[in-house]
Amino acid sequence: MKKYIFNLLIIILLGTLPLLSQSAKYYYDQGVKLQIPDGYESVSNFTKAISLNPNYAEAYQGRAVAKSNLTDYRGAVDDYSKAIKLNPNYEEAYSGRGGALSAQSLYTTAIKDYTRAIELNSKNSYCYYFRGDCKSKLADSRGAEDDFCRAIELFNGNYFWYWARADNRLKLRDYLGADFDYTRAIELSGIESSLSNDIFYERGLNRINNLNQRENGCRDLSKSGELGYKYAYDSIKLYCN
Repeated sequence: MKKYIFNLLIIILLGTLPLLSQSAKYYYDQGVKLQIPDGYESVSNFTKAISLNPNYAEAYQGRAVAKSNLTDYRGAVDDYSKAIKLNPNYEEAYSGRGGALSAQSLYTTAIKDYTRAIELNSKNSYCYYFRGDCKSKLADSRGAEDDFCRAIELFNGNYFWYWARADNRLKLRDYLGADFDYTRAIELSGIESSLSNDIFYERGLNRINNLNQRENGCRDLSKSGELGYKYAYDSIKLYCN
């Protein structure tokens, strides 16, 4: 009789495992859907998925993303770390943790995570960009240049990456290189777009102060002002009138 009951319990347990797994997947999917519109509900759903399947690395990863969106960067780091413990080759968890660490100005540690993510996927252009940004903030302008160049080599359609490399090239006193990158960033963001108002402003100052191109620089400052950058007019009074 005892053997019969034991076998029955095993059968019941084995039968409920797929149901638990399916339930965990359901809450995971709900968490993903809610990451942007409702971060708190997203976290709640991922937590339910984890309670049903404590070894669900993707659920920890998803909850970490939701926490990052809520600016709970410490909580995000904890969840990314749990995902990595469950899956030591989880590229997205390393890059995500790098972002959460960077958001706390922990740039040296963030660089290690981005480097590990790149080791796992050498074609991850975003990790090169973000690692370069961390290096730039740590005054490693040469290292940042290398990473920005690699990011652009892998994907040359992001205006922000050219803009970041331009700013970094100013630190390296590569003023012509910076001008090229500002120009490319403006082309990608749209010449008439408000996204480019800051870029016109910075290119204008570079042309006036570093390239002896006062007329072109003043045109850039004027364009920046037209596109909504109010501080451009103060610089026009200083440099162009």
